[in-house]
Amino acid sequence: MRRAFAGIAIAVACAAPAVARAQSQPSTGSVISIVAAPGTPEPLRTGDTLRVTLVLDMGSVSPTGDVGALQLDLQFPDSLLRYVSSTVGIAGGAGVANLKAPGRLAFAFARTQPEGRPQMKLFTAVFVAKPVLSESTGFELVAALTDAMISTSFKEYPRPAHRPARFSTGR
Repeated sequence: MRRAFAGIAIAVACAAPAVARAQSQPSTGSVISIVAAPGTPEPLRTGDTLRVTLVLDMGSVSPTGDVGALQLDLQFPDSLLRYVSSTVGIAGGAGVANLKAPGRLAFAFARTQPEGRPQMKLFTAVFVAKPVLSESTGFELVAALTDAMISTSFKEYPRPAHRPARFSTGR
């Protein structure tokens, strides 16, 4: 799903078409996408792995990937998913992704030089589906900025809309 915005938009994309459906709408700013790994089962069954990567595309506002600082939370239903691990995907600065609270994975990144390219992987998170009682339970992953996203020269980018990625689990 993608929502047009004057500035930044959060979009949800998925390499496995059955997991989340993307809608094409033009974006006038940067895009943060939640991308599920290819082959992600739909619905997720108990014990299945869900691996998602958050990707930042700054092509329309900064072809050099000039992001100096970024903080966001990835919210997930901890009653349906067990957080396993995360790996920071951006090099050349200080980045961390860790479990902040049940159902909330925090990511923070800072650096002094642009990435050098407009698209970058922020981090990858791995979850395992917990047992569910119903035949099918839908759920969402939501990426939400928790502070302003700024350039290496401290220029603040507009705040994004928050659009969820939809998945489901089943027995």
